[in-house]
Amino acid sequence: MSDVLDFSGDYGSDTRPARAGVGSRKPWAKDPSGPNGSDGTRLDATFANDVVALIRATLVAFGITSNAGDDAALADAIRAAVSAPVGEAGGIAPLDGDGLVPVERLPAVAITDTFSASSDAAMILLDAQKGDVCIRDDLNRSYILAAAPASTLANWKLLKSPTDAVLSVAGLVGAITATALKAALGITESDVSGLSADLAAINSALGGKAPLASPSFSGNPTAPTQTGGDNSTKLANTAFVAAAIAAISSGVASFNTRTGAVSLTSSDVLSALGYTPATTSRSISTSGLATGGGTLGADQTITVTAALKADYLGKTNTSKALTAGSVWGAMTEVALTDGASISGFDLSTGVDFTLAIAGAARTFPNPTNIVPGQKGRVRIQQDSTGGRTITAWGSVYKWVGGNAGVLSTAANAVDYLDYDARSSSEVRLSLSKGWA
Repeated sequence: MSDVLDFSGDYGSDTRPARAGVGSRKPWAKDPSGPNGSDGTRLDATFANDVVALIRATLVAFGITSNAGDDAALADAIRAAVSAPVGEAGGIAPLDGDGLVPVERLPAVAITDTFSASSDAAMILLDAQKGDVCIRDDLNRSYILAAAPASTLANWKLLKSPTDAVLSVAGLVGAITATALKAALGITESDVSGLSADLAAINSALGGKAPLASPSFSGNPTAPTQTGGDNSTKLANTAFVAAAIAAISSGVASFNTRTGAVSLTSSDVLSALGYTPATTSRSISTSGLATGGGTLGADQTITVTAALKADYLGKTNTSKALTAGSVWGAMTEVALTDGASISGFDLSTGVDFTLAIAGAARTFPNPTNIVPGQKGRVRIQQDSTGGRTITAWGSVYKWVGGNAGVLSTAANAVDYLDYDARSSSEVRLSLSKGWA
């Protein structure tokens, strides 16, 4: 047997070229049934290991160390490859189940991709790797993927950014006062032209001024003398006071046998005149809609109670005052209840009524709580189907000519039924039809 291995031929085909005395060769590089489904363009991991093991056994069996030609170079390369340690420095890197070099075997790299997202949900969907950066448009922040996978939100770590606040001024930090800043910057009065002289003049002038609030004077302060009879908040100096006293006549020495400061009352005057007035008490009484009142010796309250909507519609209250609000509140339409016999026509609950009729052959019964003189209307509207009718009317209703009105039957048609209660047993009706 020759010591030269033949590696020629098409390794992606089912067989290699036959060699004398060897016969047909089995496929080496094409194994669709392998874990990676090799299509002949690469060896799957298991099949490749088998090939290397076979070559190694062959080389060892033949004791091949060097050969002439291409086959010899290939044999030496194969021997070096199969002899190299796996997973060690200078050796062969092992592959994982996917035919890739494990992450822990890769050196650290500085390749970083930058992504953008507008929410947490969008960020965890990024096809990112450890070290990639995501700029959050919604938060004005940036995150870095500290560990895989990117789909775990906790693996994204916030990149700290410095604040935009001033950290220091002239070496000063914290609460900075004007005095401290002046000292830090080394500013003196002499640095500002004329400032020292101006400050000295101001301080000198201020020394001769009294404070505006509660000033304390010394020496002999003076004030202008106000015009006699001036009754205001102006300062009154001694000259003003002396003139005011001098202008007073001899005045009243006594009054009604009383001397000294006298505070006059009506009794003093009447007694001095020898007149004793009769004492008469006065009071306010109320009636009708007003309540309250009492003697004039104290504050009194007079109350007029306003009638409510229910009082107006009840038509019996005589102790409350009618207001515009209660009257117009009673004018609000009251909805009747549709049914085989229409209900809700109670004249103590409203003046104007409305009925959405949705069925045929309805009965319109007599109203309740009839008060002679009440007038109003009922707005009757057909539904979108139309053809709704009222075929029976209460016994108190009276019609022109004795003929009961017939409703419009068009879809959504609107008719008005006007009523006038002459008595509890007679209510006049009139029907106006087809309002649009």
